[in-house]
Amino acid sequence: MKKVLKNVTFLVLTLITVNVYSAKLELEKFNSGIDPEIELKTTKVVVKNKKGRIIQQAMINLSETLLEDLELSSLPNGFYSFEIDKYSEIKITPFVVISNQVVIDQKNSQIIFKPVLRVNGMFVYLTQLNLEKKHMQVEIYDIDKNRIYTEVLKDDIKLERIYDFSKYKGMKVQIKLKSQNRTFVHNLEF
Repeated sequence: MKKVLKNVTFLVLTLITVNVYSAKLELEKFNSGIDPEIELKTTKVVVKNKKGRIIQQAMINLSETLLEDLELSSLPNGFYSFEIDKYSEIKITPFVVISNQVVIDQKNSQIIFKPVLRVNGMFVYLTQLNLEKKHMQVEIYDIDKNRIYTEVLKDDIKLERIYDFSKYKGMKVQIKLKSQNRTFVHNLEF
């Protein structure tokens, strides 16, 4: 029983290591002006129960042992998922715990592509890979939480916009991006 548990834990750690390593390669290819080493230190793994409540979470660093703080087999029997939250995507993998054994359901893994913002001077470039052609709501607020702009992007595989903030020089703005039942918030100062 302990040997099976160790093998399952080893499998989970191996899968997460491969996924994080691929994240490093993707970040190195993605020229966004963000230091990949900083991003990799902020890769987060979250374990959620069936209701979406966070049960455990940890930060992943490639140079250290992965998921030292996560002990999946000690969870009560039930359905769970773990999310690997990287710079441009969130990979969600369901698993079930039965009698202290963890069974990973790789077939039903899904990837949510996050909207990516890149700032160049007074321009903000927004991009999101949208394979399922879902809509994204963009809301921009000033420092007093007044909405100064809103739009819905939809019906395209790649959602892209360029926003000119030259008339907001010296101001702080908040950009809220709602996509795939998640909200991504970015606070910027021009």
